[in-house]
Amino acid sequence: MNNKSLKSFLLLSVLVPIALYLVAGRQLSELFGFARASANVALEDLQRELPREVHDKKREQELATIRQELLDRQVQLTQSKNQISQLRKDLTLLADSLDRRQRLLSEAYPVLERATQEHLTKVTFANQEMPIAEFQRELDDLLARQEREEKQLTIKQQGLDRLQQSERQAEEALADMRRALDEAEQEVDILVARRSQAEVEAKTLEMAAAVSGNTRLGDEAIASSVARLRDEVTGIESRNEARRLNAPAGTATGSNRISRQWNRLEALKAIRDKQDDKQDDNRGETTERTTVPQPTSAEVAHASSESTTPTADTATTTLNGADVRIEIRGK
Repeated sequence: MNNKSLKSFLLLSVLVPIALYLVAGRQLSELFGFARASANVALEDLQRELPREVHDKKREQELATIRQELLDRQVQLTQSKNQISQLRKDLTLLADSLDRRQRLLSEAYPVLERATQEHLTKVTFANQEMPIAEFQRELDDLLARQEREEKQLTIKQQGLDRLQQSERQAEEALADMRRALDEAEQEVDILVARRSQAEVEAKTLEMAAAVSGNTRLGDEAIASSVARLRDEVTGIESRNEARRLNAPAGTATGSNRISRQWNRLEALKAIRDKQDDKQDDNRGETTERTTVPQPTSAEVAHASSESTTPTADTATTTLNGADVRIEIRGK
């Protein structure tokens, strides 16, 4: 698309909405209002999409602009103070001149009065002798100058008063502006620090949440592994116990002799403990105590190994999680 076509397209895009509003009987101000509102919305969306660094840089530039403006106004106030100081000096000189002229005119009054009453042609004033006409002209010039300078003094004094009031207002405005700038800079620093702390806290919370989630997942995995290991160990032990109980007699006798001897001793010990408990109970009811000699472990083992005839005494014990019944046989 060349430049001519682009210009035509832009011209049509501007004229077509205007023509539509005119045909519809609307005012062009309404169209401009919609255009301004659309531009504001588009600008706000653009500002929200800008990165944080751009907003930070813009804020720094705004603060720098205000700081430079404050400095420029401080310079202007200093210049105004210099002008006011110079105006005070001028007013002081003018007031001194008026005061001297006023004293001179006050001294000329009796001289002029005497010359008028006595119709003198010459007078002596300020150590000078002069004709009365020349003296009168000098007095007229002094009176005119005195009146003119008095007006100047009044005008300058009023201007000085206004300048001093403006100076005080400017100083107060600059103090307010400086205080507002300091508060804004302090608030910006605090907010930036709070934003940094909030970001660090957010990252810490995210890390804690991630670690907590991984811990729960790890606990579940460990629990599952432990449960699987527990089932595996229980299954192996159950199969071993079943094989032990279902083993042939010869194999059981050969391989489990030590276990049987130990279980036999445990069963006999349990019976003896039970018998001792009964004797302790009977001791409380009778006064005599019958002492029953207890066989030794070697005698019990020898008698158990050589016994072939079963007796009526039986005992039950537990071996590797299974109940085993022991029969004590005697001759």
